[in-house]
Amino acid sequence: MKKSDPNYDLDKRVKNLFKEVTDHFKNERTSHMFKMFGCDMAFTDARVNYKIIDEVIKTWKELGFD
Repeated sequence: MKKSDPNYDLDKRVKNLFKEVTDHFKNERTSHMFKMFGCDMAFTDARVNYKIIDEVIKTWKELGFD
């Protein structure tokens, strides 16, 4: 999905993920977190899964959350 698509919401989802991660670490004493994505059988094709995660990472960096 491209940013020009009216249903594009990856920026919003990544901002929510960033908030969730930072909120999580406010109460933790470690610098590691295990984050589940999707639900049962949602990511059965590894190539598709990696493509999605790559887009999330790219958007994360574009938003300045390095």
